[in-house]
Amino acid sequence: MFIKNTFRKVVPLLILTILFFLLANNNNFAQSEQIRILTYNLLDYNSGARDTAFQTIFSSISPDPDIIAACEINDHDSVEAFKFLNNVLNSSGTFYSMGTFLPDIEQNGTIHSDANVIYYKLSKFTFLSSKLIIADGDGLDPFANHPSYEFQLYNNLTGNKIYIFGIHFPSNGADVRNSTANIVRSYSDALPSGSYFIAAGDFNFTVGGSESGYTTLLSSTSGSGYFLDPLSLSGSWSSNNYEYQTFSSRSTAFGGGSGGGLNYRYDLILNSQSIVNDGGIKYFGNYTTYGNDGLHHSLSINAIGSTGDPNHVVSQEVADALYSASDHLPVFADYTFEIPSTINPPYPGSIVFTQVGVDDGSGNNFIEFMTLYRMDLTSLKISSNPVQSTGQIDDGNFFDLNNTTWTDVPAGTFVRLGANLSNDDNATDRILQYNGSGDPRPTLASGSNQLIAYTGSATTPTYYIAGIHWGDTGGWTSSSNAPFDTPSSSNIALKSPAANNWHYNSTVDGNLYTTRNSLTNSGNWSSGTGYLDLTSSIGTGALPVELTSFTARENGNKIELKWRTETEVNNFGFEVQRSTDKISWDKIGFVPGNGNSNTPKDYLFTDKLIPNGSLYYRLKQEDVDGKFEYSSIIGITYSVLSKAILSQNYPNPFNPTSTIEYSIPGNSLVTLKIYDVLGREVVTLVNEKQNAGMHSVNFNGERLASGIYFYVLTAGNSVISKKMNLLK
Repeated sequence: MFIKNTFRKVVPLLILTILFFLLANNNNFAQSEQIRILTYNLLDYNSGARDTAFQTIFSSISPDPDIIAACEINDHDSVEAFKFLNNVLNSSGTFYSMGTFLPDIEQNGTIHSDANVIYYKLSKFTFLSSKLIIADGDGLDPFANHPSYEFQLYNNLTGNKIYIFGIHFPSNGADVRNSTANIVRSYSDALPSGSYFIAAGDFNFTVGGSESGYTTLLSSTSGSGYFLDPLSLSGSWSSNNYEYQTFSSRSTAFGGGSGGGLNYRYDLILNSQSIVNDGGIKYFGNYTTYGNDGLHHSLSINAIGSTGDPNHVVSQEVADALYSASDHLPVFADYTFEIPSTINPPYPGSIVFTQVGVDDGSGNNFIEFMTLYRMDLTSLKISSNPVQSTGQIDDGNFFDLNNTTWTDVPAGTFVRLGANLSNDDNATDRILQYNGSGDPRPTLASGSNQLIAYTGSATTPTYYIAGIHWGDTGGWTSSSNAPFDTPSSSNIALKSPAANNWHYNSTVDGNLYTTRNSLTNSGNWSSGTGYLDLTSSIGTGALPVELTSFTARENGNKIELKWRTETEVNNFGFEVQRSTDKISWDKIGFVPGNGNSNTPKDYLFTDKLIPNGSLYYRLKQEDVDGKFEYSSIIGITYSVLSKAILSQNYPNPFNPTSTIEYSIPGNSLVTLKIYDVLGREVVTLVNEKQNAGMHSVNFNGERLASGIYFYVLTAGNSVISKKMNLLK
């Protein structure tokens, strides 16, 4: 239920976002969501006059990106990177966060102001790590003049981890680009089998598909870390495939950028084989060079095109912004993140001990840990015996989870061992309890100063998964290498520096996402003899559904409703209601809730079928037990359309189906027709009288050849055309 009188001052409007939830539910959690990943060379970004242009660009991309791999930020200490976050991405409200900033430092210690940064939506991802894999001047002859990075993020909804190689290849020669491509391959080839990874950024390939660095990245004969180009364009990218060229957006150089007009496809997004396969993370399509209509080859992006028309895919305002902001165009692609089709066995860092005690209420010892990924726990063992220098674990007491049925345990589940309690696999608290029947329980005396989670046998352990160590003053700490580390062992805990007795020095709050984020933050690990009892509070205390903002705004021919909750408990979801008089209310949609949460959650609903005049909206928040409560009422006056509006088809490029949306200001005869590049009519999709408002048509090009087509809307005195690309 909503907390009474807790509606706070409305926060500024959030940056436009549309969440693509596929509404399959399991324990009130959606099973998949669509994610947009965008890459953009920001042209030596410094905050200032260009911020307005960047704001115009990002506010026009719909749905907006969930991950942004940015390169060429003029920064060595994160100041400018944070300014881009605050001045551009979060200029209308806080929605994005930034991964750990790493300056471009070459091996001799020289710091360059040329950094790559990863930005991501807080509601969808948890940041894991940043790694500089090649710096300016490092290890190459001739030297590389740009850096590249490896970023890791975790999808909050599905538990998928994605590696993003933030690329900025050198501009000083194909040979040095090939050398940097080999370095990237050395990292991607070393990733665990089945890992999801992409490469996104400015590759500076001048030749196109035949350049050696490109073929190195795509070679499937030299390791498993090869990449696939979603477009598979052949030949020179400068003499054809105009709609995918990203550089330069300007015909005349200025502001430190290059001129010459659109001639090169420098900026790419490449996928791993696992992303092309079914399940987990899958490339959805809609690979787009934003703002490029294919008619501005060798021209500025905002110039009158070769057909004598303005830009066909963005407004003149956006085209001008793309021209002013950077000499590169942004590129984005869409992906579906799903619950993985395969279930992982435990591996190092996949669980963390949260509590060890000697009294569960019945005088029994117990151990508690939390799963950080979806996994099969039946291969896990936990021992209180020492690890020898050979890596062998002494025989003795251990828990063997092979006796359980826990073959598919969700991420964020707390597992309690050694407690004489009944099983509790409730979605509200997600605690699995096991009394260890038939197994000796560990002795948790001070002389037995550690616990080891591992797989395999004690004599030949496959992995050390996690460890905790008995602190000097009698507490349990999540521990790292010492005293367990041996030359033959894998990492025991999430943090693994070489120093002795590193331990986690923060807290866990029982929430998967905040705990996981805290555990993977290197600042929360310390060396020395300190300790903390990490005690879970999951399943304790009811958190109300606390709504802290609810706003409405007009966006073209739509009304966007956005709201945020600070906390939720048993939240089934929100029924969205609309009224023209604040007396009679109509249900216009439903948005699923997040069940139980003590972290902020952002929601969006788009009202497309809009009557004219003053409109009012409210939310009916529903609990899982059927109880409900209404939000406050918000109002907006919708300005009547003065002319017809034709939207860009989506997805685009497409194969073989795409959706075309349009709006008309009044009742009129409407035709919507498809033409080929020779002006021949291909098909008539609409030819009828229609009412004012928004309309949507699905187009199937299954029987047509690949190529450029135009769709033309005629409504009253309005005639509008746009281009679409059928790519088979």
